[in-house]
Amino acid sequence: MGIQNPSFRRKKYLKFLGGSAVGLAGLLAVWIVGGNYIASVQEKEIEQDLAAYAQRFPKTEPNDAALKLGPSLAKVGLVDWGSFSQELNQYLDAEIAKPNDTVNPPPEKLQRYLASKQTALAKLRQQVLINNEVPHWGTDITWILEGDMTAPLPAYLWQVNFQKLLALDILEKYRKGQTEAAAEMLEVSWKINQPLTESPLLISQLVGLIVTKYPAGVMRKVDRLPAQWQQRLLERDYRESVLTSLQGEYLSKFKFSQDFAWKYSWSSILEASDPFSGLGILSLFQTETNYPPTLKDKILDWTLSHVLVWFKPVIKPYVRFCAIDTYHAYKRSLAASRQQNFCASDSAPAKDFAWWNYIGRTSTNLPSQTSKAAKSMLDLELTQKILQVKALAAQTGKWPASVPDMKSSICPGSKWLYRVAPDGTMSISFSEKPKWLEERLKYKGLPFTYSDKTPPQLKNRTSTRPKR
Repeated sequence: MGIQNPSFRRKKYLKFLGGSAVGLAGLLAVWIVGGNYIASVQEKEIEQDLAAYAQRFPKTEPNDAALKLGPSLAKVGLVDWGSFSQELNQYLDAEIAKPNDTVNPPPEKLQRYLASKQTALAKLRQQVLINNEVPHWGTDITWILEGDMTAPLPAYLWQVNFQKLLALDILEKYRKGQTEAAAEMLEVSWKINQPLTESPLLISQLVGLIVTKYPAGVMRKVDRLPAQWQQRLLERDYRESVLTSLQGEYLSKFKFSQDFAWKYSWSSILEASDPFSGLGILSLFQTETNYPPTLKDKILDWTLSHVLVWFKPVIKPYVRFCAIDTYHAYKRSLAASRQQNFCASDSAPAKDFAWWNYIGRTSTNLPSQTSKAAKSMLDLELTQKILQVKALAAQTGKWPASVPDMKSSICPGSKWLYRVAPDGTMSISFSEKPKWLEERLKYKGLPFTYSDKTPPQLKNRTSTRPKR
């Protein structure tokens, strides 16, 4: 048996390597060209959704009502908010948590602060009531359409703080018997919050839901509100509003992932990521990250981020396929959320990502936000029932023996139970006890029941004596 020449074996080995390299290059070329072509075909349906979303929410500028309201809001001023915010939060949480119409006096510190704002609040009230137009601060969803994760989000903290101040003012006016002025400030509160609930931005929707509990909680205390409030409380489907804003979030994530592998450098990855997490790519895709990041997190993050930057042409088809699969999985979850009875379960519908879709499987679980909207609507529904019962009682001077239309439109098969006890106390409760109720009440939500002994007709309308 002959011995092969070493140079011959070396040439044969090099020939094998060369052939393998050519084959690998061919496979990569097929993957890059073919993968991008297939992805571009599959993306057309999503791009149609994107175009429809853009057409639905064109760019708008602040309207005249908002431009006029701005200076009035500035005159109210919240620059000294930190000096009394803790006391105000404690007072409001305690008052709206009561399942009845009693209102205790606020601490003297809050009374003095509120007194210092009365002139500015009176001018604001007059301006909002005279101008029937709802103030809109403008809409610009360019960052959603472009998937720009570096775009700054609007600051809404002032809205939350301002609504708390209005809630304090309304409670104090009602406590002193100034029912008409209290009702007018409720109108101001509702109108200023309305643009948030009509916005296509998810952050606006969530802030609007947070804020809504204050006027809703205050309304339960107030007697003889105009009948239009009952309609207002039920006319908007906040679940649908949140689902619409979630679609915008998912479209933005799609555009971000679709263009990510080509347009983003390592430095822009860091810019787009959460600066407080200390991570780059992980903070953009993972639901939860450690803070501070562990050594393992840092190594994984560095590896993934640099692989995406260094091997963009090879990675791009995979990222695009992940973006397509993720969007369709999210879209199916939105459809499932529309059919969900959240009184039975407030868990987010499961998302069926493909097994190979790492980006989708580690993405943030946003559809659970729809349960927040449903719970807020249930709060508003109870508030409407309270106003309905009070309106009937105001006509006769006594609590009605029965109340029509007590079925829940939020929770199919459930209803609100109305009773009048032998001592004359009326009460409203829910026929079901959702599993999430106890946990929610821990987080200072509105009570799920209501009771009142004295009908509105028998209460003094103009007395300045505090309610007891």
